[in-house]
Amino acid sequence: MMRKSSSLFLNFVDDITQKKISVHNESSYREELLKLIPAHCLERKYGGQKADITSGFFPPDMRMPGTTMLSIAELKTKHPEAIRYVAPWGAQREAKLAE
Repeated sequence: MMRKSSSLFLNFVDDITQKKISVHNESSYREELLKLIPAHCLERKYGGQKADITSGFFPPDMRMPGTTMLSIAELKTKHPEAIRYVAPWGAQREAKLAE
């Protein structure tokens, strides 16, 4: 019923917007979701490989699987030029600290 009503609605929408809208059922949405999001970033309940999140939703875990985040001190020692890319004011601040 939802698909039929959505197709009726889409007849009144311009072509560009129609291409942006996709209506799926319980069995077809997982395939489409995996086209947009890599499986290692998607929770198992949505058809991915990442463990389902049940608590601690915020702040989100933005790390790539199998990696650890470096502290600022570690970042400066391992990649001294990185602070300039992390923060645009990094080079100016470092120059002031060096004075």
